[in-house]
Amino acid sequence: MTRTRLAAWIVALAMLASMFGFTASAEDDTVNIEVFSSGGGSVTVDGKLDGEPHWSGFSFSAAVGETVTMTAEADEDFEFLFWVNQETERIVSRSATYSFVAATYAKIQAVFDLQESIAQDEDNQHTVVYLTEGDNIRYFESVELGDTDYYQYVPQNGLLAAGKTFIGWDHTPEQVAAQTGRVFVRPVYNTDISYVIKTYVGGVMQETQAAYGQTAQVDAPATLDGKAFSYWKAVYDDVNIPDQITSFYASYKFVVTMNATFVAVYGETVTDGIATRVSGDMPNFEGATISLYAEHSVKQGYTVLQHGMLLTLNESVGNFEDRFVIGGTDVLKGTANNTNLVGTYSIRKSNWYATNSQGGYFYPKLYARAYVVATDKSGVTHTVYSRIYCADYHERIFEGNDFEDPFGT
Repeated sequence: MTRTRLAAWIVALAMLASMFGFTASAEDDTVNIEVFSSGGGSVTVDGKLDGEPHWSGFSFSAAVGETVTMTAEADEDFEFLFWVNQETERIVSRSATYSFVAATYAKIQAVFDLQESIAQDEDNQHTVVYLTEGDNIRYFESVELGDTDYYQYVPQNGLLAAGKTFIGWDHTPEQVAAQTGRVFVRPVYNTDISYVIKTYVGGVMQETQAAYGQTAQVDAPATLDGKAFSYWKAVYDDVNIPDQITSFYASYKFVVTMNATFVAVYGETVTDGIATRVSGDMPNFEGATISLYAEHSVKQGYTVLQHGMLLTLNESVGNFEDRFVIGGTDVLKGTANNTNLVGTYSIRKSNWYATNSQGGYFYPKLYARAYVVATDKSGVTHTVYSRIYCADYHERIFEGNDFEDPFGT
């Protein structure tokens, strides 16, 4: 077989994916999955196509909600690098065996590269990969050892990260040129946004700073003035938003996406022992994704059967509590794998693009709702939903990406 270098195109997956072990479910249906190889290896799909390896593009059908497992095997003199999502140009796995839940039409590619020692000895080359913070590929090429001329083609704009400013790369061109092996270069950012977290315990206020996207924790004593801790509640500046129980436990974790105020409450009895909320979102405009964060807290004595998050883009569903429920029309359900009494978790919506609407390109409103299904001591099952949360970046007019295609397509 003739050896070839990296292909100039990469295709990939478009799906709803979670960050911490969620699976996506929808109405029973099938979707088409297209799979490609960059050259230098083959792909097999567990339970599909009689398990035979394929070297070029092929496709198969999968049921929505079905777990698909694919395995990449490198040809002689090659090695597997990663699986890539073309629509976001994002690395989705570095493992040769890759599993995902089928949710929508998808294109996936296994990327192979000539072994480093062969590339260096025979071709005097090494592979240089520039990545964004979210593992999106910005530049991917095989270049001459010691060469720095390639750097003029590395995009320097469009490297957006929520709450941060791109200030450069973690390798200079000279540092890249000095390395003989494959080089992965990542962006360096300044953190621009931090938020104020206020806590009130016994009327005493404490204030701390927390970076955008950081996981924060607040703690309160188990007893205060002879009274037992009851719960933490979130208090909002907007008087139209009522206070909200966030945790029944004195140590409470959450993801920081805005200023927040929490009050420790003592000596109160709460009959409803299940609390859940969507705490915020984090958009990645450059990566065409948006992540939403949620928490749940369930008192001792309950057994959690299921918890997770619901998503919809349908405003006629997302604006109505009786419609935005498990099993509702146009409602996608993300379910966590664990059933702990407390948890902080997130779900990522891929393919979150601005679309042409009303004379401009606008981001769609994304509605989210956390849920918990649990049984109490009597065996009665309760399904509890959070308030509806809307990630609304509709008014952010999208200017489009003004950078060169790193694959030259």
